[in-house]
Amino acid sequence: MTASGRLQHQRLVSRQATAFVYCAGSRHFFTKRWSVNCCQGRESELVHRYQVRKQQSASVTVPRFETVSAVPSGRCCRASRSASGKSGPVPAVQPPKLGFVCTFGTRITVDLFWIGLLSELALFPLGLGLGALFSFDVLQHTNWTDVEAVRDGVLYTVPFSAIFFSLDILPIPAIKRLKRLTELTVRKVFGERSVLETLLFCMAAGFGEEALFRGAIQGLLDRYFGVLPVSVAVSALAFGAAHSANVAYFVLSSMAGAFFAIQFELAHHNLAAPSITHSLYDWVTILAIKFFAQPPDAPAPNIDANTAQPDEFKAGTKDPP
Repeated sequence: MTASGRLQHQRLVSRQATAFVYCAGSRHFFTKRWSVNCCQGRESELVHRYQVRKQQSASVTVPRFETVSAVPSGRCCRASRSASGKSGPVPAVQPPKLGFVCTFGTRITVDLFWIGLLSELALFPLGLGLGALFSFDVLQHTNWTDVEAVRDGVLYTVPFSAIFFSLDILPIPAIKRLKRLTELTVRKVFGERSVLETLLFCMAAGFGEEALFRGAIQGLLDRYFGVLPVSVAVSALAFGAAHSANVAYFVLSSMAGAFFAIQFELAHHNLAAPSITHSLYDWVTILAIKFFAQPPDAPAPNIDANTAQPDEFKAGTKDPP
């Protein structure tokens, strides 16, 4: 080997070793397999020595270890090896779950489903506590076994869903953006959740939010002021403010709050009716997005070139542009 060849080989080894140390020290990719670009036996020896030193000095066993070489392709061959000497694809490692917290390396990711579920459940005792501050029983007119209230709660879901689902056809940019935001959020939070888990979340949201906004806030306003339009408006606006991700969401949530408030008054302050309607609407909406809505990154449908061209191009009388 000439002097220039040895110098070039030493630079190649140095670059590969540096790339290996950098990728191993980033603590983002760890596996028992590694991919090494091999030119000579020296590179494999360096990798083996570094791995032995890493295992001896590490106090905690790392679950994944992977390297990516910075050596340009075309000057050396590629080899994918594992600890057993067999080649093959590196399997993806799912982060372990500890309760509702997922840990991966030094990163901690919170499961939004359980955080949202616990937050919605906390609204129910919050509503009861708010009523207790003013010596008001939030559930004094509530009968969960009232057949008429349960029936009304189920039946009111139909017109309520029809009204809000029909808003999708309106050519309003704010509603279109809100729809995309809702679909992304639903897929992120409920994408891997079952139908029963989704129903549990929606029941927690429906019963918790109705206990606070209808049972406590609207009930206290009816008790101390007795003016129906005022209690309905304040309850609806408070409900919209709690869902004010943007202006469009605030307006639509206020409309939904007004619907639930009127239903609460028609049910003679029985929380069962609006809670059931609220829960069923959320459940139907989430399931519709999960199973029927087209993902935002879905490929466009194939279009036949003959059908996409005008008639004059199909007949061959004119060349397409």
